Amino acid sequence: MMESPSPSPQNKSVQGAGRRGRGFPELRHKQLKEQAVAFYSEHKVQDALEGLLNEMFLSDPRDVYGYMSDYFRGLSKDPVISSLSVYEELDSSGEKALNLELYCTVRGKDKLVSNTSLSLEMYDLSVEAQPVPPPPKSPRGTPRNKSPRSRASRGGTPSRKTPVKSNLDPGELTSSHASTASSVPTTVLSAAKTVNDYISPAVKGLSPFLQNEVDTTLAAITTEDGSLHPSALLAASYAAGIAGARLTNTPLYLHLAKTCRPPSPSSQPDTTFKRAPGEAYRFTMPLPVVGVLSGGQSGCGKCRFREFCLSPLPGAPFPEQIQMIVAVHKELGKCLTGKYGGSGQGRLLSGSYCPTLDKPEQGLDFIRDAARNAGFELNQGMGVIVDVGADTLYNEEKGKYELIAGQWKSSDDVITIYANLLRSYPGLLGYVDPLHHTDVDGWKKLQERLGDNCLLIADQTLKKGLPISEQKPETILTDTPDDTNPVVLPDKPSVNYLSCGALTLEATISQTLAKATHIKGHSYYVMLRVPPNSTVSTLPADMAVAMMCRFLRMGGPNGLTSCGLLSRLLRIREELVSKKLHDPAGALVFTSMPPGVDTVYE
Repeated sequence: MMESPSPSPQNKSVQGAGRRGRGFPELRHKQLKEQAVAFYSEHKVQDALEGLLNEMFLSDPRDVYGYMSDYFRGLSKDPVISSLSVYEELDSSGEKALNLELYCTVRGKDKLVSNTSLSLEMYDLSVEAQPVPPPPKSPRGTPRNKSPRSRASRGGTPSRKTPVKSNLDPGELTSSHASTASSVPTTVLSAAKTVNDYISPAVKGLSPFLQNEVDTTLAAITTEDGSLHPSALLAASYAAGIAGARLTNTPLYLHLAKTCRPPSPSSQPDTTFKRAPGEAYRFTMPLPVVGVLSGGQSGCGKCRFREFCLSPLPGAPFPEQIQMIVAVHKELGKCLTGKYGGSGQGRLLSGSYCPTLDKPEQGLDFIRDAARNAGFELNQGMGVIVDVGADTLYNEEKGKYELIAGQWKSSDDVITIYANLLRSYPGLLGYVDPLHHTDVDGWKKLQERLGDNCLLIADQTLKKGLPISEQKPETILTDTPDDTNPVVLPDKPSVNYLSCGALTLEATISQTLAKATHIKGHSYYVMLRVPPNSTVSTLPADMAVAMMCRFLRMGGPNGLTSCGLLSRLLRIREELVSKKLHDPAGALVFTSMPPGVDTVYE
């Protein structure tokens, strides 16, 4: 037998290399296996898979892979805010507005989660920022993201969007904008600069579920020139609130309610919002207060009353209440046309009619006739709330009011006028800002004479410092960034407990919620007032429901802002009824004293 030749030294080296080559993949495979085991152990992947398989087997879902998707979605990291973008658009009156988009990192990807629109005329165009200490660190214990939306539904009305360059110098403006560089274009640019240069970096990485943390961060932002655009702050707060609701698949009003009405301990009932320990959130629909006739500075006649508003009375189903207001508003237009011809159809941008009124009785007569033509009576199903606006009609030197041009009246005379109107028009529910905030003696006389017969609502007077008495040391509501700490005035005269206090939207959602809670400690009801044409967002409707406001005041029923708010209220009521979270509204209470002795208006 022929023996095979022994391998040469060169062949031995080749075979050895071959053996070493086969060893490298085996070693690499072993290292990768060890790394994979460590990786899966660190992230507890095996436990998650075992849990999924066990739960899915017991649940026996129809869509196996959909079930798996939802399961792993719940185990993903909580979303965080990644950036904000701002665009220029037009509001319902054709003025410049902001459209702010909020992006979040959801399951490792940046996604558009919410957007909101807000008019630049919402607040004064220049507001100095107060130095605020850095916001406290909040715990990151946020609810798991069970079912976030992969795509944000874009609310509001479609409009042309134009990206805004935040670093554009006014000198770079086009010739068509050169003449107005100090007004609208500069305002849009300043708002965009506030968002792009200050707000977006500050809120990056924050959880959209922690509204208080986001708002505290917004309140602490300071700019190089010491000023911020407040509309940009509110728009950012809006967007964060909407994002938190969408990512948890929670109705916005319920999400906001959890922010301003945290679950109370079992031993401490929630007396502020009348919720028993452990009880689910329940809601009462606010009564819409809709402006239908305007006077004052906007009117053409001598009557200085600011506005006449319609409000339904509790009892009728909410959809019927809205239909009632719309029907009376249409008939009102016909009555004014019959009196003034074509000029009677003149309206403000808010949607309310603006006829020539020389005395308040004319406005009330028009509304009463319109209601009767529509088949209603003012004292049956609806009533009128008159916004006097006495804060602008008072002369401190004379100590008198000019309710009708050229006629100056003392406080006693004004109170008599109110009493006579109340006696002549049974459907008159109340007055907004009937006296000046410094006329404390007049307020006390007014409460003593009419407090148990109508609503006495403090809006601008409350904002400017009307002192309200309470069982504890006297306090005064102040229009400061920190409304939770009222100024103590132990010796200053004050008026009795208010029947209703009104507020507008503050710089952030949290500040608005805090202001509403504060007002609840001084008045029986809370009214949220939304300036007409201020926003195409319907978030104020959700806020009014979340804060348990008794009234939501808006412009005319045919205004774009009002239509959006009324439509949203209808949708909210349907949801509340279907989820059995709706509490029917009780009768209105007329009182100037804390809860105890009340006068009821059925």
